[in-house]
Amino acid sequence: MRESRLRNLVARVPPIVVLATAWLLLIAYAFPGELTQDSLDHLSEARAGFYTDAHPPAINLVWRCLDHVVPGPFLMLVLQTTMLLGGLYVVLRRTFSAKRAAWFAAGAFLFPPIALPMAVIWKDCVMAGALVLGFAMLWSARRRIRIGALAVLFLATAIRYNAFAATFPMILFVFEWSPGMRWWKRYA
Repeated sequence: MRESRLRNLVARVPPIVVLATAWLLLIAYAFPGELTQDSLDHLSEARAGFYTDAHPPAINLVWRCLDHVVPGPFLMLVLQTTMLLGGLYVVLRRTFSAKRAAWFAAGAFLFPPIALPMAVIWKDCVMAGALVLGFAMLWSARRRIRIGALAVLFLATAIRYNAFAATFPMILFVFEWSPGMRWWKRYA
C-alpha cells in the first residue's frame, strides 16, 4: 500500500520539479561555493583585471563578468551546476521520457563523485558543465541551438585548454550545419 502511494507520488512529480529540487539540494550543500587556492587566484586576477599566464584568461573573464553582478563565487557555482544539470537532462531526454530523464539526471547530478567536485569553483567544473551542455545542444534539430553549442564548446576549450581533446571530435563528428550534412559520412 505504501509502496504504491510512493510510486504514484513519484510518477506525478513534474520533471522541472525533480530537476529544480536536485539543483537546490546541491546549491544548499555548496553555498556559496568552495574556493581553493586555484579559485582564489582566478578571483583575484578577475577583480584586478590583471591576467597572468598561469591560468587561461577566459575563466578570469567569465568570473569578472559574474563578479560584477554578484560579488563572490555564488554565480560561478550557479553557472557550472546549471550547465551540467541542464546538459545531463537534455542528453538523457534523447533516450528516456521526460520524467525518467529528469530522475536519472537528478540521480547522476547528486551522485557524490559528481556532486562533490561541482561544489568547488574550479575551471574543471565549469569546463565539465560546458562540455555536457554543448554536447547536448549539438543534437538539437534547430540550427540556432547547434550554433549556440559551438559557442558553449568554445567556452569549454577557452576555460580549460585540454578540453580541445573532447570538443574537437564532438564538433567534427556530431555538428551539422544543415541536417544530413555530415562530411565524414561521405568518406566512411
